[in-house]
Amino acid sequence: MTPLLVDLSQQWDGRFAQEADEEYGLNVWQTMPAGTFECDVCLVPEDEGGYSAYLPHLPGVVSEGETLEDAAERIVEAFLGAVEVYKEQNKPIPWLEHAEETPDNAKVWRIIMNG
Repeated sequence: MTPLLVDLSQQWDGRFAQEADEEYGLNVWQTMPAGTFECDVCLVPEDEGGYSAYLPHLPGVVSEGETLEDAAERIVEAFLGAVEVYKEQNKPIPWLEHAEETPDNAKVWRIIMNG
């Protein structure tokens, strides 16, 4: 399954996550049936060009890319690599209950993918 990427800051004016939590009971991260994951990704423009990407609810999973799409694809790869390590070590994924702070200039995308 190809990851589904949704730009929350553009399509939903940054309000989707809060409204989804309140109206539909969705979380900013969650494990869905059959190893499918849904989580937010922060994409931050860098002064020297390109974007850094990280999962605000999963410390240590970071990446970068020259474009938003490139950074998003690479953070998916980083996340899937981390999931594989947790599986191999028979450890649960250490999701944070409260997200790391999001910079004002960050774009927030939601990713849905199989792990």
